[in-house]
Amino acid sequence: MESLATAFAVSLGKYVSKEIVVFIISMIPILELRGGLIVASLLKVPITTAIPLCVAGNILPIPFILLFIKQIFKWMKKVKCFRGLIERIENRAMSKSDSIKKYEFWGLVIFVGIPLPGTGAWTGSLIAALLDTETIRQYKSICDDLGLSALVEAHDDAEVDRALKAGARILGVNNRNLKDFTVDTANSRRLRSRIPKNVLFVSESGVKTAEDVAQLAAIGADAVLIGETLMRAPDKTAKLQELKGLL
Repeated sequence: MESLATAFAVSLGKYVSKEIVVFIISMIPILELRGGLIVASLLKVPITTAIPLCVAGNILPIPFILLFIKQIFKWMKKVKCFRGLIERIENRAMSKSDSIKKYEFWGLVIFVGIPLPGTGAWTGSLIAALLDTETIRQYKSICDDLGLSALVEAHDDAEVDRALKAGARILGVNNRNLKDFTVDTANSRRLRSRIPKNVLFVSESGVKTAEDVAQLAAIGADAVLIGETLMRAPDKTAKLQELKGLL
């Protein structure tokens, strides 16, 4: 892996900064995050800069892989010059899929975390997409292994149940109705009883006053997500203090 990472670093380094090189390397299959860290060491990029760059680079392709890769592969295999390459990529990924098929969530976590060439978030996402495992579970397992805490968002009863079934440990209830875009914190109060006490509960949107915060805290909200209220406040520091009940 080191020789391959070095070759990419030398080629890319002619055109972009060393930080961009590290970021790009982390996006490349086989090299992935650990390849980016090797390149960062070779280029003497500080570890405090390298780690966020590598994590961001490794994560960036994941949503596109999980959502679109099967359709893209299906289209590319219709083109003769791409067919062989795509089949080799699929075969390589699926040759590593036995443990994921057997152990599902934990198989994917272990695979993403194994520090070997050909393993990591990119390849793990590809395998997950090809195996058609539950999308929320795919995202969550990859986030876990990258050291990220995944907040799974829900709007109604069915989405709450789906998130819990996928093993969500942080669940955000969005109070915005996506059909008519009205906002009502009653949605959080209605769905709170469906969420176990050991799952962190976040109420999202519609929080405008300290009274709103207090009401949500009373039903057991662990946190609130406040966007528009703070963005529109002329004095954001004062508004935040008000919401915290300090004014």
